[in-house]
Amino acid sequence: MRGHYAALLLLSFACAAQPPPAAPASEDAPFIKLADRDLALVVYFAGEELRPGEQEDLERRIASRLKTSYRTPVHSYRRSGAFVRFVPELLVDLANKGVDDVVIVEIAAEQLDLHGHVQVISLFDGKVLVDKSIKASESRGMPPIAKLADLVWLSVTRNFTDPGATPELDLAAVADRLYEDGACKQAVPLYAKGLSLRRGQSMSEVRLYNDRVDRNNKCRYTLQVAEEIERDKRAVFSLVLETQDLSPKVEDAVRTTLRNGVLEKKMRAESAKPVILRVTPAGFVLSARFDPKRHREIATESPEPAISLIPFYEMMFALSAFREEVADAASDADGEVLRELPLRLRLTKPGGDQATMDFATLDDRALTTGVIRVKLGTSNEIFVETASKKLVRDGIFVLGPASDDNGALTAYGVLYKFLEMTP
Repeated sequence: MRGHYAALLLLSFACAAQPPPAAPASEDAPFIKLADRDLALVVYFAGEELRPGEQEDLERRIASRLKTSYRTPVHSYRRSGAFVRFVPELLVDLANKGVDDVVIVEIAAEQLDLHGHVQVISLFDGKVLVDKSIKASESRGMPPIAKLADLVWLSVTRNFTDPGATPELDLAAVADRLYEDGACKQAVPLYAKGLSLRRGQSMSEVRLYNDRVDRNNKCRYTLQVAEEIERDKRAVFSLVLETQDLSPKVEDAVRTTLRNGVLEKKMRAESAKPVILRVTPAGFVLSARFDPKRHREIATESPEPAISLIPFYEMMFALSAFREEVADAASDADGEVLRELPLRLRLTKPGGDQATMDFATLDDRALTTGVIRVKLGTSNEIFVETASKKLVRDGIFVLGPASDDNGALTAYGVLYKFLEMTP
């Protein structure tokens, strides 16, 4: 990224320090080919605490030398503990400040000496550009902590002399790394900035851009699902009516029937979460939260893996009875049409997963088509047909193999996933 040259220092050590010496002699200074980039300094302290002011002094010394050598302001940070990897929050902050490269220094005390490890890492792709070990001992009256500042400076400047030879920061590339680590909360804002800069000209650049758009959308969906799950934890039962394109008289019949409370009482016994009743000229649809503990029942009558549809019958009967009451409350002509409207039970989960069954009732029996329409997240709805039409009359939905010979998920596998079942 254009701006000032950037680097990051992460330093952990456990030792005491003496007053700082003068800067290294000019003849020790290596030649550095300057570049227009950004620099950051993060000092990690671990182990015993230094005397007041010594942490700040060491940080100031190293930052000053890097600033002088690379001719750029230095963004300074201070952390406790040892460096393991770039945590998402730090990585995002560095990227937002335009940091291009990272200098990592880890220091541990051993008796009167300080042993350490210095790396320079490109923030663009995480590539290690410099990898050196250092040791600081008291020398000519110079305490180890002062010697350390010199060794850090020399380890970086003698081995990282051409910063412009490495790629500049790419916000979308950093977002990719956050995406791979599952840090979607941090990745989405960087994708928003990085993807707005350029789309690319070559086919490979356009393909990469499209891949990143897809990752960004997946991350946004993941965050949306997480929010819905949190809201769902606090949700309690309610019955919500949705209507569309109904005549005033039919809508009045629907609302009058709903106010008698019969359907609400039945649904309260079947669900602890919000239930939605939708009535349109396309049919009556009852949407209820799928609860694996309450609704998932393995059918033992089938030699093949199967689920029982019986746990859903009470909701089916309730919706069928409601349609009948609405038809009775409407005019004869409207009632005749209402009784012909399809009935659908839709089981839902936070994030948009849903399974829909068309059904009818006859006397005390619920009749399904033997097909469950399943939709997971933002994917298209697929039709899953029972492997045994005969058993579906007894409320048994037989499942087929979850994957094909190549290991790809089948339609049954999608239903397994919705039901949270292991094949």
